[in-house]
Amino acid sequence: VTFKLTDAGDSNYFIEERNDVQADVPFILKREGVTLKDGVDADAIRLFFDFGGSPAGTHVKISKIYFEEAVVLNYDDAANLWKGVDDGSVASSFGYWFADDGWGELPNQPVATLDGNTYEITIPDGTGSSQWQGQFHIDTQLTASASKEYHFQLEMLADNDCPGVTIKLTDAGDSNFFCEGRHDIKADEPYVYTLKIATLKDGTDADAIRLFFDFGGTPAGTKVKISKIIFKEAQ
Repeated sequence: VTFKLTDAGDSNYFIEERNDVQADVPFILKREGVTLKDGVDADAIRLFFDFGGSPAGTHVKISKIYFEEAVVLNYDDAANLWKGVDDGSVASSFGYWFADDGWGELPNQPVATLDGNTYEITIPDGTGSSQWQGQFHIDTQLTASASKEYHFQLEMLADNDCPGVTIKLTDAGDSNFFCEGRHDIKADEPYVYTLKIATLKDGTDADAIRLFFDFGGTPAGTKVKISKIIFKEAQ
C-alpha cells in the first residue's frame, strides 16, 4: 500500500512510501520530524493511498489520523524548568550508591561535578556488572503536577561503551515516575534521549523531581557527561 502525505499537487510531500498491511492486524504508521520535500509551503494537504494489488472486496479502515507541528526542545527555552537547577535557583543535591559484584558498597563513592549545564561523573573501580550497582541521582526541588504533561530531554557522552544505562525521571520516592528504561551508550557518540507528552505513572503530584541513572556494567574509569537537560510543561 502506498502512503503519501503531500500537497494537493502530489509533488511537495512529507512522506511517500509503500508498506505491507497484514489481514486483521492493526498497522500503525508513525513518522516524526518530517519536512516538505520542496521546501515551500503547502496551501492544501492531501493524504493519498494506493491499493493497487489489494484483493477485490477488501474492507479497509483508516483511523486516528494525527498531524501536528513537531515539538522542538531547546535547552535555552525560557520554559525549561531544569535551567533553574543548573543555575542554582532551584535547590538540588547529588546521591550515589555504587557496589561491587557481591553487592558490597564501594568504600570510595564517586563525586559528580556540575559545570554550566554539564554534569560529569567518573565510574569508580570495582563497580559491579549488574543493574543497580552503579546508582547516581540528581535530587531537585522541582515539582510536577499529575494533571499536566511534560517534555524531557538530555544528552549523554561517555568515553567507553556503557551497556544498559538506566535513565529514570521520577519523584523522590522512585516509584511515581515519568520514564524508567535502559539504554546502550556508545563510546564517544553523543546520545540524546527524548521523552514527549509524559505523565506521572501513579497519577499523583510529585513534590520533588529526581533524575536517576544506573551505570552498573559500565567500565571503571569511564567519564560520563550528562548535559542540556530539558524539563518543561507540554503546551
